[in-house]
Amino acid sequence: MCEFAAEGKVEHIRLLATNGVDVSLGDYDDRTPLHLVLLCVAVCCSVLQCVANGVDVSLEDYDDHAPFHLVLLHVAVYCISVICICVCVCVFVCERDGGVVVD
Repeated sequence: MCEFAAEGKVEHIRLLATNGVDVSLGDYDDRTPLHLVLLCVAVCCSVLQCVANGVDVSLEDYDDHAPFHLVLLHVAVYCISVICICVCVCVFVCERDGGVVVD
């Protein structure tokens, strides 16, 4: 499940969780799926911090990619995955505990 969390595979996580897999199980470093999701959030925050502090967004790398091109290709996917996973976890916990997802 940790690997799926790190990769943003929300459907895989949902399937495992609804089939009884403990969502609190850690990986080899005792990181839970939530730890790995929050690492993705840290990446997003780092990007925002660089931009806020005046990084030159026009510089290109060896593949002629400007930073925001890479952001759009990679980091944005992580941010969307984080949001989806957090929503799934909230829904799962609420349903598991017998609560109402949306009041």
